[in-house]
Amino acid sequence: VGRNLGMSIAHGLDDNIPLHNLLKELHAYSIAQEKGDAKSYYVDTLGSDVARDFTKFKDKLVALDEDKSRFIYLHLVATGASQVFECGTSYGVSTLYLVAAVRAVSKAGRSRNPPIVYGTEQEREKIDGAFKNMRAAFGHETNGDVPSELKILEGNMLELIPKENIRPGSIDAILLDVWAEIALDALKVLLPSLKRGGVVFIILKLLRRDIKNCWHSFGIETMDLKA
Repeated sequence: VGRNLGMSIAHGLDDNIPLHNLLKELHAYSIAQEKGDAKSYYVDTLGSDVARDFTKFKDKLVALDEDKSRFIYLHLVATGASQVFECGTSYGVSTLYLVAAVRAVSKAGRSRNPPIVYGTEQEREKIDGAFKNMRAAFGHETNGDVPSELKILEGNMLELIPKENIRPGSIDAILLDVWAEIALDALKVLLPSLKRGGVVFIILKLLRRDIKNCWHSFGIETMDLKA
């Protein structure tokens, strides 16, 4: 298993040259976007009358940091994750890591369930962008198609998740990469599908003390990952 695990990790990221190069490009572009409009990213809307202007993010990647993304990938491969749910797909930067992870686990013969990554996104333009990135990263392995392991739910995730009828206890990991305003509601809907011993990665765009208290009241401990 150890040898297969090492081979899977290498194949999933560093040996896939198109994926490796695309991730470097997307992370650099996301950082440049954030530096150019930092005020929009860090508006504090919790407990105030200030509303976040989401129209400013239509063309923004808002990508998860590369080191955190790689950590999530390594964790998923090490634990043999085969089914992952992502809340907040956007242009699919973090989704690339998730798909790479479940494909690596599957290729190593370690999948306990059919490999699948669920994504959620409301904006069609971003879904199309995510599919474009998927083809660029994995097209040489999939005859130019979007990987069969990916399914993106288009629309309001709180309405769509129950309709998906995901088997209870089948999800190995959940990635909450959404604005703090909707994160708790999304987690409540998904928790029945999370397996015992599963992991929830919480990447909030805003994690203030009051939202932390809200998580704790729900029985969830939080840990800040510093850059």
